[in-house]
Amino acid sequence: RWVLEVAVAGAAVIALILLQRRGLVASSDIAAVDPLLSATPLLVAATAGLVALRLFPLPVRAVRAMARTRTAPVWEVGSARAAREPAIGAIATLALVIGVTIVVFSTVMMSTVAATMAGAVRERLGADMEIVAHDLPAPVVDQIERLPRVTGVVTLTSRSGLTVMDDAGPITVTVVLADPAALHRVRPDLPQLTGASAGTAPVILSAGLAERVQGTDIAIEENPVSVVGVVSDTALPGPTGLWVVADQATAGDLGLGDLTPTRMLIALDDEQDAATVDEITGIVLDAQSGSFAESARVSDIQSELDQSQADPITFALQAALLIVAAASLLLTVLVVTLASAVSATSRNRVLGVLRILGMTPRQVRGLVAWEFGPVAVASIVVGTLVGIGLPYLVTSVLDLRAFFGGTVLPQPSLEPVWIAAAVGGYAMAIVVAVLVASALGRRFAPASTLKMGEP
Repeated sequence: RWVLEVAVAGAAVIALILLQRRGLVASSDIAAVDPLLSATPLLVAATAGLVALRLFPLPVRAVRAMARTRTAPVWEVGSARAAREPAIGAIATLALVIGVTIVVFSTVMMSTVAATMAGAVRERLGADMEIVAHDLPAPVVDQIERLPRVTGVVTLTSRSGLTVMDDAGPITVTVVLADPAALHRVRPDLPQLTGASAGTAPVILSAGLAERVQGTDIAIEENPVSVVGVVSDTALPGPTGLWVVADQATAGDLGLGDLTPTRMLIALDDEQDAATVDEITGIVLDAQSGSFAESARVSDIQSELDQSQADPITFALQAALLIVAAASLLLTVLVVTLASAVSATSRNRVLGVLRILGMTPRQVRGLVAWEFGPVAVASIVVGTLVGIGLPYLVTSVLDLRAFFGGTVLPQPSLEPVWIAAAVGGYAMAIVVAVLVASALGRRFAPASTLKMGEP
């Protein structure tokens, strides 16, 4: 047995090292499946299960030592049988560990997929709502700001082809104009357009532009500016390439005073409020004239997220994770029931003796719980820890941005409520199987399992 355990553990270590070194590699151009990536979670779960099997007798023996100091017969006999002859063997215990690992892993990955999609949608829109239209006049902005559910509105005006001068020479950029206070209300995560040195205007640079700018003497169209922050290239929707955000009060100095906003970002106190979204959509479309109404685009997070979740790849992935988790629960019940059936002969022989000695049916049920309880608890604890750790392994070698978009590398999303529900459901499945085994055990009378020996 130890040779097999060492081989499995060695394979898991080698798989982890290879994944960390080379990352994700598709096995072919047609079926983008990495066999090593597919096998590594199973190898890690199996290794954890084998380690748990080796360590499992230690706490049971400690409980056994404590039970000897008590006079309770259930504790005495139950701890002895749990240490010497557990109802669930090594293979069944390993199956339980892998089963709970799969359930927890599937739960964490489902929440990770949902969080990744939500992050990608929010990054794409830039706020709870994004409006792109030919004309967004001030009355429309004021009308939207007065809506009860709206917490902030900022309009973005952009013009490409402007020049930034630094110590190295001119750089062609896109300038985005915004009201500093409104931008902070909608996007408090961005640096504030304040704190510029005397005689200069505050600006925020995109990361790509910040890498190219040299020196501290910077000017936009010969107007001195001070850099008060640097953000990612995708921090705001719309501008591409090299861009800079400036206070809309400087529009006249930059020669952009004749521009009208064509993009609006809106913050809501409830992003799932469909009524407010519909009302804002109506206000925007009513303000557009002629054919421009057809080109206006109103996007909100919830609608975009629903559309992303309806994508065949996303739907199939989430359905597969759910099916795998459900199948694991069913297999758990089957494993526990079969293990109980296999150990029924030995159990009934012991219970027959104990029933003759005066043990009550309630105490018999306690002994059955002792047979399954320690193994089940150990399997749940180990499987939960491994199931939580595996998503970190998968996301470190598998870039989910290729499936769901966004620029931020996805990280596992741990939802305590969902994890507790998954573990609780798994524990309930084991309890149901144990109750079935206990019910079957009560069908045997002591005389059916005890026979008098010949003199």
